[in-house]
Amino acid sequence: MSHTQQVNVTELDYNQIKENIKAYFKRQDSEFKDWDFEGSGLNTLIDVLAYNTHYNAVVAHNAMNESFIDSAQIRSNVVSRAKLLGYTPRSKSAAMAKISLTFPGSANRNLTTYTLYKGQTLTSTIDGVTYSYITVDDYTATLNEITGQYVFDEITIFQGRMKEISFVVESGEIDQKYIIEDNTVDLDQLTVDVFDNAYSTSVESYALFESLSNVGPSTPVFFIHENYNGNHEIKFGDNIFGKKPASLNVIKVKYLSTQGINGNGANLFTWTSPGSVSPAITVLSGATNGSEKEDIESIRNNASKNFQLQNRIVTLQDYNNFLQTNFSQILKSFSVVNNNEYVNSYLNYFLNIGLNKPNDDSRVLFNQVNFNSINQANNVYLFLVSKFNNVDENDNLNYVSTSQKTSIINMFREQQQANINIVPVDPVYTSFSLGVRSAETEKLTTEIKDE
Repeated sequence: MSHTQQVNVTELDYNQIKENIKAYFKRQDSEFKDWDFEGSGLNTLIDVLAYNTHYNAVVAHNAMNESFIDSAQIRSNVVSRAKLLGYTPRSKSAAMAKISLTFPGSANRNLTTYTLYKGQTLTSTIDGVTYSYITVDDYTATLNEITGQYVFDEITIFQGRMKEISFVVESGEIDQKYIIEDNTVDLDQLTVDVFDNAYSTSVESYALFESLSNVGPSTPVFFIHENYNGNHEIKFGDNIFGKKPASLNVIKVKYLSTQGINGNGANLFTWTSPGSVSPAITVLSGATNGSEKEDIESIRNNASKNFQLQNRIVTLQDYNNFLQTNFSQILKSFSVVNNNEYVNSYLNYFLNIGLNKPNDDSRVLFNQVNFNSINQANNVYLFLVSKFNNVDENDNLNYVSTSQKTSIINMFREQQQANINIVPVDPVYTSFSLGVRSAETEKLTTEIKDE
């Protein structure tokens, strides 16, 4: 009775696949069992079979890997899997700076108020490259009768320039695509307006979709995601969840085109907006927060955390996940603790290093005054370490800026489920000296001399 041997198809290695095919031909009931496969024409056929099997196995293996967010290596596949979890990867983020502008009264004929409309431009040079900065909001100042000046405090400028792209809604188009073919877009500075037609001045502004709870058939919202080419695609509702633009409507998309991380570090600006009068510029905080598009590993990590949040922030882990998802581009590390841990661990640390009144420490006091409320029993404390240099060229310590802390707190308040006060905490930096000695008899000293 003959025994039919099966080909082993579990191997993925080319050489092992070839050996398995040879073993199949060498079985007892085979007419090829005595052949010298290395010197025969059959060897060439076996090479083709082994190569084809190996190729198909690799394709199947990679196709399966690319089906899961944990193992996918191609960005478009990772983004696609993140989309199923309701996560949109971060776009480039523009560097932002805070400045103060002082205009003489003659800049606006000494009128009571002076309004600077959005779109004012400045430039700054970093490492020999000139970058443009722009205002994205309107600002109004009142004339100081004593000094005869208009002073604009706390003006935020962003690196980049505004761009606009228009689309016409085609009649009868079932799945028209509205794609922004520009990988420098900053989604945080993107607006969508819909006009009745190309000649109409009647406009309706659409807001970025956030939650189904407040979206109906007539709600003007838009959806945005990254497509397989790495560009951003805008979609609208279907008149069930979100309003659908009508045929021949004109969609105008305005956005900030930015160089991302390259705009960080600017601290000297030149006014370039049209006009006969240039203001005196005072830099309140240099340009920071610029970042590149979110990378694959960050998407992989943040998509699952975003899904766990489910648009709510309740537990301490929710706070940590929210920071990781939304602020990892500006934070090197962070930790969230409740009031009990703050008192028993953090304040005790100050006592252990000899600070008898830890709440009088300058940085502790600064954050308590600016962000704390009277009710300290219901606080959540955010320990934040900036991703940017901890010490500048003048040996001054750098912390997460006040504007960044305010932005973080405001984003938390939009999704908090309880009335909890959020207090940011700055890191404690420790300095120490190093001493060296060249021999056992030499006295240890902090002075290091050139030999």
